[in-house]
Amino acid sequence: EFNLGVLATYQDAKIRKALVNGVPNTALQGNRVMRQPKLQLRLSPSYELAIGDWNVNLYGAAAIVDDRFGDLANTTVLKGFTKVDAGIKVETPWGVFGQVHADNLFNSHGLTEGDPRNPAAPNGRPILGRSFRFSVGYDF
Repeated sequence: EFNLGVLATYQDAKIRKALVNGVPNTALQGNRVMRQPKLQLRLSPSYELAIGDWNVNLYGAAAIVDDRFGDLANTTVLKGFTKVDAGIKVETPWGVFGQVHADNLFNSHGLTEGDPRNPAAPNGRPILGRSFRFSVGYDF
């Protein structure tokens, strides 16, 4: 059985009114809201099959995030990125299961958000590099 989950958000949020220390700042009006991309998309395909009494689930996820700004002045661009995860889970008829999961399979680089202490700085919270997780468990 094949499944596909799709989650998409499109927003073009703009600053309509800005106060800096209680004083209106018209220079910011019309700028995009900081750290909010216009487009975010998540695709989550999976394929489940039975091989005898064993259940196998192959799955993936792709997160696509558009460019956004790290500051209200819209001068610091946080580049968009695509992050892909994948894995397989195998369940036995005895309740034992095993799973292999790859996070950030293609070792994408990007920032999930800017530096909250200095929004003009081109640094912040990065996507972590490629990693793999192996696990074994028992359902009882």
